[in-house]
Amino acid sequence: MNDFIAYRQSLGYNIGASRASLLTFDRYLRKTNADWDSFEPFYFLEMRANLEMEPSGVNRVFSLVRVFFNFLLRKNM
Repeated sequence: MNDFIAYRQSLGYNIGASRASLLTFDRYLRKTNADWDSFEPFYFLEMRANLEMEPSGVNRVFSLVRVFFNFLLRKNM
């Protein structure tokens, strides 16, 4: 995650917002004991239903998670 945050910062993004969204995702992963095999569509639908925040906040988290996964794919992780 630190590499991703550094990458976003180098592009001029607000890392505070990025870090907050990733931490929300990380807390949910820990709460549900998720692993790579958990990442099925239903997992994310359930996550959306269980996040206790405004819809715009949920959208922000999902948007950044998508960008984070694309970053991981580019880095072959």
